[in-house]
Amino acid sequence: MRILGLNCYHNFASASLVDESGVVASVEEERLSGIRYDGSFPMRAIAACLEIGGTGIEEIDHVAFYYNPWLGLGKRAVELVKGLPGSLQGVAGDYGSEWWKILRVEREIRRRFAASGRLRFRFHWVDHYLAHAASAFLLSPFERAAILCIDGNGERSTTWLGIGEGTRMTRLTEVPFPHSLGLLYATATEYLGYLNNAHEGKVMGLAPYGKARHIEAFREIVPWIGSGQFRLDLSYFLFHRDTMLWFSPRFEERFGPARQREGEIEDHHADLAASVQMRTEEIGLELADYLHRETGTPSLCLAGGVVLNSVMNGRIQRESPFENLFIQPAANDAGCSLGAALHVRGQLTGERCALDTVYLGPNVAGGSVDAAAREWKLPEHKGVDTIQEAARLLAEGAVLGWFHGRMEIGPRALGNRSILADPRRADMKDRLNHKIKKRESYRPFAPVALAERAGDWFATDVPSPHMLQVVPVREERREQIPAVTHVDGTARLQTVRREDNPAYHAIIEAFADLTGVPVLLNTSFNRAGQPMVPSAAQAARTFVESGMDYLMMEGRLFGRPEAGPASD
Repeated sequence: MRILGLNCYHNFASASLVDESGVVASVEEERLSGIRYDGSFPMRAIAACLEIGGTGIEEIDHVAFYYNPWLGLGKRAVELVKGLPGSLQGVAGDYGSEWWKILRVEREIRRRFAASGRLRFRFHWVDHYLAHAASAFLLSPFERAAILCIDGNGERSTTWLGIGEGTRMTRLTEVPFPHSLGLLYATATEYLGYLNNAHEGKVMGLAPYGKARHIEAFREIVPWIGSGQFRLDLSYFLFHRDTMLWFSPRFEERFGPARQREGEIEDHHADLAASVQMRTEEIGLELADYLHRETGTPSLCLAGGVVLNSVMNGRIQRESPFENLFIQPAANDAGCSLGAALHVRGQLTGERCALDTVYLGPNVAGGSVDAAAREWKLPEHKGVDTIQEAARLLAEGAVLGWFHGRMEIGPRALGNRSILADPRRADMKDRLNHKIKKRESYRPFAPVALAERAGDWFATDVPSPHMLQVVPVREERREQIPAVTHVDGTARLQTVRREDNPAYHAIIEAFADLTGVPVLLNTSFNRAGQPMVPSAAQAARTFVESGMDYLMMEGRLFGRPEAGPASD
């Protein structure tokens, strides 16, 4: 039995393959197309999944799509009528175009693969929030757990609260569209001059620089009304009318003129970010508390785009009544292709499959490292223990590209497509931003720590393998690792165990042996506006063009073409 899961025609298009043994592959289209946030039909991702699985499209038994276009049409029609005439822009524009493409997606699959012969698959629409719920619960280690999915919107709702038992997921309640925590945050992102549905992480990074002066205003705009429900004061928003601008004139009347895309970031912008971030955390905690009262289970599974808000997740871990938390590493819509496939698998087999690895993307092709090194004239360091040598170079201040094995799923670099650096150097953030990442100076870089020693450096005893929780850095350690300590004394931590990624664990351990610090700075192996590198050729190109000092590919250490470290 082979099941192909698909997500496309919005952002974060992806494909996933599962079979009777479990998860085989999961790939985002952007990683292969090179187009950030690519939402197109995931032809490359499908091909990659089939190649990883050693199969062809003609051997696929089921195709599961992450959205059901027939659900919620009545609700959308009501909103269309309320929003006339402005809402007609949406019907004629992006929303109408996306809906029509989704409606015809099965036909599109058959058209694109017509040359493959007879296609035997059965097609399944999967409710968007069931796909999110399945992506978390069916991959979790829990036989029974509460499930919380917080997103922008699905077919008819924006937040889904339920209970999972075995392979069955039961909805307890949902928050109806257009009352959306995700769209609230996206609106604030747009107001602050960033791209909504893409740059929300920038707002989260900006928030600690501000004061939540507007928190009472946001408590009025987003009141908690009990029983798992919150509402938006829709007079502040336009997204539900499908117009090009998401905040209304009343939003600017209350908070001042919106920041222009390239405008200066001022104190009042940071204050707005701090306020919407705080209200997001408060609503997240209210939702978790309600779910715990209703389910009585000690375990909670989280998914949905808002669950990429790692500050909120950290507070749910520390402050909610739940004892155990599982967060899907590809919590946004990119993970819905996997969730849709798992949901169909669970219905057909009655079986779960816990997530045993996050490295589900393409592997390094045989011979590709040699080819990339030749193409870019990279000198190789031979006759040395490359892990020990790389750790020594890191301790001396080098920036190291780290390219290894199969690509990780989700938006965070989890140790196979990473850039590594010394967290002890206060100037490392500026150096990385200047030479490589080209991103806002206020955004923090994340630490990765040995799981067995993380508690000595961070105020948590909970594993964080997917880098989706922000935790306090122990006060006495903050001056020792300034490059990964945010302005508020926190860090978005990843912990790594030897058995999960031996090579990644080894480089951190070697660095710890040299320095006494079992922590490295870890950021994604890409440049601004680009996805993480998928191949050895792209890794070598990004390495050369960005100005990193050294590159480790599949355990082999390379220097720059000029045979020396880059100058600052």
